[in-house]
Amino acid sequence: TFNALADGPYSNCPITVTDSAGNASSALSLNTFEVTGPTVTSVSSSTPNGNYGLNDNITITITFSENVIVDNSSGNPRIQLAARSDNNSYANYVSGSSTSTLSFLYTVQSGDNSSDLDYTSTSSLSENSGTIQDNASNNATLTLASPGTSGSLGANKAIVIDSLVPSVDNVSSSSTNGSYFAGDNITITVGFNE
Repeated sequence: TFNALADGPYSNCPITVTDSAGNASSALSLNTFEVTGPTVTSVSSSTPNGNYGLNDNITITITFSENVIVDNSSGNPRIQLAARSDNNSYANYVSGSSTSTLSFLYTVQSGDNSSDLDYTSTSSLSENSGTIQDNASNNATLTLASPGTSGSLGANKAIVIDSLVPSVDNVSSSSTNGSYFAGDNITITVGFNE
């Protein structure tokens, strides 16, 4: 019996088989196998840098150290974004299984605002009852770079979120109080909240 418990991957490991009397048979060789799961190398976006508002779609991309397989039959992986004070903004997995880069879709909702979109923490990526594994069924390590540091969404992209719809704050006039007649000009100013 051969047990691969440590770091792997292991390749062409010789195994000697003996009978109950200790007589050795010819050595066997195992194919390459792996016990270390994939890790996240970078978080970015295929959406261009710029300003985005209510109902706009933004694609978040997460790159792993090797190809990964996503099983979302029981739940969809997602990444929690720092786009609102209650941290209730998520990008949900949409594509990329069997490649090293997964795509997650985020739609800007009312109340989402960020001067430089990023995720909330190093543990923002979750399987959410799905699975992310490599070809050898090793679970992926989902730890992300700290927000704002090298390899993070905030460091790789400059995406501004503003879901606030402008509204009128005040209406006034820069013209002096008084009486005006036909042909006189009166300046009206309308102030907005942004």
